[in-house]
Amino acid sequence: MKVKEASQRVIIGEGCTIECEFLTSPPKDSVVVWSKGNDPNILTNLNETKDWTSKYGGSSLKFPSLNVFRVEESDRGYYSCQIQYPEDSAEYEDTILNWPITFLHVSGVSNLCISY
Repeated sequence: MKVKEASQRVIIGEGCTIECEFLTSPPKDSVVVWSKGNDPNILTNLNETKDWTSKYGGSSLKFPSLNVFRVEESDRGYYSCQIQYPEDSAEYEDTILNWPITFLHVSGVSNLCISY
């Protein structure tokens, strides 16, 4: 996977889409997972948070990008898109994967999505 845009600006209160795309087609029954955190090495799975349906959208095989609705200061942090492979796939045990990470900057006027 890769992040499509290196940076993006959005006004607080509006939305931001962090675009991610597949480099190859994932196996059937794979799941797109987005994670967030203040440390790029310690990220929490957003798909399992109570805010998922009201705060975030996207994250599917047809639309792997992440929509962040009504951006606010608490949205600041590192975001990573990943593929969760099915257990019966050849990729399932591949632990040497470098997932793209984006940092979402939030300010009083606008925010910036920067890819690292």
